[in-house]
Amino acid sequence: MKLGFFEGHEPLLAQEDDPTAARLLKAYRDFTGDLSAPLVIGGGTYAKELPGVLAFGPIFAHTPNLCHQADEYISREDLLAAAKIYARAIYELCV
Repeated sequence: MKLGFFEGHEPLLAQEDDPTAARLLKAYRDFTGDLSAPLVIGGGTYAKELPGVLAFGPIFAHTPNLCHQADEYISREDLLAAAKIYARAIYELCV
């Protein structure tokens, strides 16, 4: 067995009332009407390297979560819905 040095990253976590998180969540909720708690995942993200940045992407309750799985895909309808949510999120972040 060979051991090596591993450099980890601190977890990235924002509260729902964080201004950036609140705006992103508003964009998602305004479009979907889904008021459930946001989903937090433990994956690695570029956002950990940039101050004040959060990773953001909708996972729709009506579809299986295939994120980073073999044969990952998204339906055309969900892709268009995600694009509309992203557009709204950009707007919310700019106002």
